Amino acid sequence: MISARQRPVRLARAARAMPRGDDGVAAVEFAILAPVLVSSLLLMTDIGLAISQKMSMDSVLRTVAQMTMNDPGLGAAQSALDTLTSGAPFTATAQLYCDCPGSGACTEPCTAGSDHVSYVLEASGPYTSMITPFTLDLESRIEVRVK
Repeated sequence: MISARQRPVRLARAARAMPRGDDGVAAVEFAILAPVLVSSLLLMTDIGLAISQKMSMDSVLRTVAQMTMNDPGLGAAQSALDTLTSGAPFTATAQLYCDCPGSGACTEPCTAGSDHVSYVLEASGPYTSMITPFTLDLESRIEVRVK
């Protein structure tokens, strides 16, 4: 049996006998940093996908906004939005407004004073994150004054 006095001496000898090399230090450092790096990569990818979806919404609205500058009518604008958003993870709507005093949504041309007609194009849709359980509501809006 080893006495209580000999135990620390034997442990010290055993520690001195261990190799003093740097072998494995890089592997340990990598094991510590790898989860942080992978999490950062996934987070950046997730943010990039959300930005890409928002840019797609903006692109669809800009395309239809260019078309509405020729005042094709509300039906044509909504039809173009429906065509461009088919299969997309968001929806888009077109509305027609008169800026005449006391008018709301345009159902007929304004009669008092000058006619100021505007198309309001809106898109919205959820973005579901890959790594977090959160859903982000994306929205985009463009107003085009025609007259």
